[in-house]
Amino acid sequence: MLKIKEIILLLSILALQACSVTQPVVGQLLKSKDDFMGEATSTISAGTLKIRTLSGIDCAGTLQRPTSLVSGNGEFKCSDGRTGTFIFTKSNEFGGTGFGSLSDGEKFRFLWGNQVSRRDRCDISNGEVTCSGY
Repeated sequence: MLKIKEIILLLSILALQACSVTQPVVGQLLKSKDDFMGEATSTISAGTLKIRTLSGIDCAGTLQRPTSLVSGNGEFKCSDGRTGTFIFTKSNEFGGTGFGSLSDGEKFRFLWGNQVSRRDRCDISNGEVTCSGY
């Protein structure tokens, strides 16, 4: 039978796992200048990433914060067959920056959370992505 402390600990862990936050993500592939937008949803230690480029490439993957709430890393696969890895850091309480590379060597950078300002704006309409402010 579980002791009261074990029950409280288990309930606390379950409550933290249930809390998730979804933040906007905008960025740019550096060589092709292809802008992208999407969102990252995370819990205290892990999450998911979904983005779409201006040229219509969809990418999805996972992220994790292995040892810190301040930084993390992730990986994803894209509809054009490329894969990618990235790292991100928290610049303030609600957002930050990141960078990474694709399997073909192309580098990218991105902003997430409240670092996505009005000047770094992307929208999806009828499946088309348009971005401005880069």
